[in-house]
Amino acid sequence: MSDDSSGSGESTRDHRGRFIRGVSGNPAGRPRTPASRVAEDDLFLAGQTLVDITLNGKKTRRTKREVLVSKMLQIAASGDGPMLRHLDRKFDEIDKIRAEARATLQSLELKYFREGADEMPLEVELLITSLRSYLSCEWLRPYAKPMRKPRRKP
Repeated sequence: MSDDSSGSGESTRDHRGRFIRGVSGNPAGRPRTPASRVAEDDLFLAGQTLVDITLNGKKTRRTKREVLVSKMLQIAASGDGPMLRHLDRKFDEIDKIRAEARATLQSLELKYFREGADEMPLEVELLITSLRSYLSCEWLRPYAKPMRKPRRKP
């Protein structure tokens, strides 16, 4: 038996049979696992499933995603450090994405509206519309709680 585990002629072990310092005993490395066992579409659909919950004594219907986010915020509010850090990272990511979207929208508006470009491609028009919708959070309005008007004292 040779002390060559890779079959390339290079010895990976010393005269006592130990691996040489800095040389891997497994040159091919650990096999990679599949990137995701659950497809993103399946996860999205599962999160959109409606469930009945009791909230402040009232039965209401929410998506599983809303329930999960509410629970995460509740855990973070109770002072759980790892959850606070996780949510902080997620909020930072969202802030970066929104800043990039805002910058893209501003540059497109400058180019096509303020500089008076002759014709706007359909793709650009659709992109501007979707960026405006995303930044105004119109898509969140159906889920937002209606705000109560303050009562006036007579």
